[in-house]
Order: sequence, then structure tokens, then C-alpha cells
Amino acid sequence: MTDILHGIGAFFVVVGAVFCVIGGIGVVRLPDFYTRCHGSGLTDSAGAGALLFGLMFFADPLVAVKLFVLVAFLWISSAVSTHSLAKAAFSKGVRIENVPERDWTVPPPAPEEPVARGAQLMETAITMVLFGLLFATALLVGRQRNLFAATMLTGIFSLVSAGLFTVMEAVDVAFTEAAVGAGVSTVLMLATLSLTEDTERRESKVSWPALIVVLLTGGALIYGTLDMPAFGDANAAVHQPLSRYYIDRAWDEIGLPNMVTSILASYRGADTFGELGVVFVAGISVILLLGHTRAAAAVAQAERDERPSVLSAERHAQVREMPVVRTVAKVMLPYIVLFAFYVQAHGDFGPGGGFQAGVILATAFILFGLVFGPKELTRLVPPQRLERIIPVGPMIYGGVGVVAMLMGGEFLAYGAFTPEHPSHGHHYGIFMVELGVGITVSAVMITIYTTFATRPRTTTPCAVLEPGEQPVPVGLAPEDVPELPEERALPAQEGAS
Repeated sequence: MTDILHGIGAFFVVVGAVFCVIGGIGVVRLPDFYTRCHGSGLTDSAGAGALLFGLMFFADPLVAVKLFVLVAFLWISSAVSTHSLAKAAFSKGVRIENVPERDWTVPPPAPEEPVARGAQLMETAITMVLFGLLFATALLVGRQRNLFAATMLTGIFSLVSAGLFTVMEAVDVAFTEAAVGAGVSTVLMLATLSLTEDTERRESKVSWPALIVVLLTGGALIYGTLDMPAFGDANAAVHQPLSRYYIDRAWDEIGLPNMVTSILASYRGADTFGELGVVFVAGISVILLLGHTRAAAAVAQAERDERPSVLSAERHAQVREMPVVRTVAKVMLPYIVLFAFYVQAHGDFGPGGGFQAGVILATAFILFGLVFGPKELTRLVPPQRLERIIPVGPMIYGGVGVVAMLMGGEFLAYGAFTPEHPSHGHHYGIFMVELGVGITVSAVMITIYTTFATRPRTTTPCAVLEPGEQPVPVGLAPEDVPELPEERALPAQEGAS
């Protein structure tokens, strides 16, 4: 068996060495900066990655785990650094060699009829499959009584919706749906389930007024869709004439490859400022409505500590006590945070931006709270500090607009920062306002989680024990209750003493 493992390791070492040689030749021989970035990235990700992966088969288990972490970090950091270098070169005007200039206002030539028809049929088939999955998932959510299963299904629904938006070429919307719907919303719902029951109470009778309201609302929505234009109609009002102006002028006026960022942060910067205000008000509302319960929660917790209950002794293997979950969380958290920073910094060149980055960063902190406990999260990130961070985003966003006015421009007219190069001013202004959005969104999401997660659990009854009676979970014998790690260490310490 050892010889087989060593043979596999030697194979990957040789493959890695070959990729290193090929990447080095590419750095020397390729004609321009961008293709040389490809050669250097190949050397890092494929060459060094395969070398380290092959060495795992020659190392001890602990060293192999460390090498695996290094490979994962190398694969992510190599792609991020290569993309950052290419982005910096593109911003400075470095051009690709031997590529003719193209007028981007002129649409590309249409493909041949059989190719276009086949691509359309394939896209239609994928869309129908995704719609079928959405319909089936919605039916399952409506029939579920287990709230945990319903939460998982809603996350799947959001993930399938993100795939559907991707097929429609709305990548930014898909990214938002995946980050918010399948990401932080699912995590917040799981945190809420820790404060209540995991099974929905079955109603004994039908609420006819509620059913009538639902039917009337659904009928009104269906009636409203009758006046909508056909799906994909190029003559729809939304496409004329404003959309054509954005498509034709966004690159010349703003200078960002991502047209969505140009529209949201520049052309409609005031609207985005209002949306940031909505997020800010949501966070402040949660603090005002539930923040006063912290003192009551502390008092209630002290009372429960003095009077033990049956449920206080439920020491079954919870999520935060599982070594596998804790280890995976420790490995994944740095990469989630790194990806959030990447989305924040590169939202002007690709899908993403401050809102998505803030949600992803908040997801990392919420995952930490779910695995290691909300008390540990609030110890590392005090709620009082989060409350001070929430207003920072609107202050940065509004401050950028005020500075633009002081420099002779209009509110949020970033071109006033560098009148000689307006596109550079748009880069600086959009980066700052997106940073403000990311700060406030992440702080609000973490605040919502910590506010709900630290509330006392009041929906589950507790049985009061007599003095001297040991609390034991219902349905378990004392010998069936697993010991916590610190309890297992006590007999060994006593034997040593």
C-alpha cells in the first residue's frame, strides 16, 4: 500500500514539475503582459499545487493536512493575485498585443442559423428544468411541517433561482440571490430555529379570511402581469431609451467594465444611497426594538442558573461540540473573509460589490457564532462596537457626495475629483461608496444575528427539579449522556494527582 501511495505522489510531483517548466517558458515567450500572467498563474496553481499535493503522499497525516491547507490557499491566492495584476494593467491602459481595436457600440455578427437555433433550444431546455425545480421546491416548502427542512428547501430555492438568473445573463442579480437568499438568510433562519421549536404547529381549522386575502392578492398579481410586455421583448419600455443610453455611453463616461456597477453607483447613485439608508434603518430598528431585552436576558439567564431545569442538562453532541464541524469552520472562515474582500475590491470589474461583499463577510461571522457560540462571537465583536460601525457607511457615502459638491461638481458626481481624468475620479468615488455599503451591510447583518441569538429561549417549558435531584434529559439514561471534553479530562487529572 505504501508503494502505491508513493507512486501516486511521484506522479503528481512530476506533473507539477512539468507545469512549472511550461509556465516558466510561457512567462518568457508569451507576447504581452496578460498572457504572461496566464503563464505565471499556471506555475503557481498547477505547478506548485501539484508538487505540494504529491508531497502529501510522502508525509505524515498531520503534515499532509498542513500541505492540503497550503494547496487550497495557493489555489485561491494565485487566482486573486493574477486577476489583481491584470486589473491593474488594464486600469493603466496596457493593451493586448496583436488584437485589433473593436468598436463595442457595434453588435457582433450574428451566428449561423443552425448554431443559433441549437443554442436557443439548449437555453430553453435549461430554463424549463430550473423552473421545474423551483416549482417542485416551492410545493415541498408549502407541505413541510419541519421548520429545519423548510429552511434548507428555501436555501435550495434561492440557489436554483441564482442559476436561473445566470442563464438570463443577470450575473449580478444571481450573485446577490446566492449571497443573500442561499447564504445569510438561510443562516439567520437556522439561528432563529435555535430559539424556537423545529416543528410547525398543525392548525385544527382553516382560516377562511386569511385564505380569501391570499386568493385576492394572488389574483391581483396575475391580473397585473397581463399588461406586461412579452419576455425578452426588445421594444419593452424598460429598454427604450434609457437602457440604450447606458449601453452606449457607460464605458466612455464612467470607464468601468461592469455596467451594473456604473449604473448603481454612478448614474443611480442617489437611489443606492437611499437603499443603504433602508439597511441602516433596519439595523437601528432591530436595536431599538430588541436591544432593551439584553438586560432582561441577563437577569433571566441568572435565574435559570440558580434553578436548574431538565433542558439545562441536555449535553448531547451539539453542533459546536463536534470536532469535525469546528475544524472545517476554522479552515473555511479565512477563505470566506478573503473572498468577501475580493468581491469588495473587484466589484467594478466583475459581479459583486459592497452589498454582496458585506453579506459574505457577515456570513463568516455568523458561521463563527453558530459553530463556536454567540457568546464567543459577542466577546470578539462586542455589540456596542457594531452599533458604532453601522452609521459609518452612510457617512462615507454621503461624505463622498459632499466632497464632490465642494470640488465644484454635483452630489455624487465623482468626475469632479480628477477633472483632467474624470474616469479616474469615478474609480475613486465608486470604490469609496461601495466600501461604505459593505461596512454598513456587514455590521447590520451581524447585529441582527447577535441580537436574536442572545435572546433568552422562552418558548420551551422547563421542569423545576427538587433540591439534590440531578437534571437528566428526557428520554436518556444518565449513562447515555456523553461527557464534554473538559469533563473527560477531569479523571485523568485526578489520577495524575
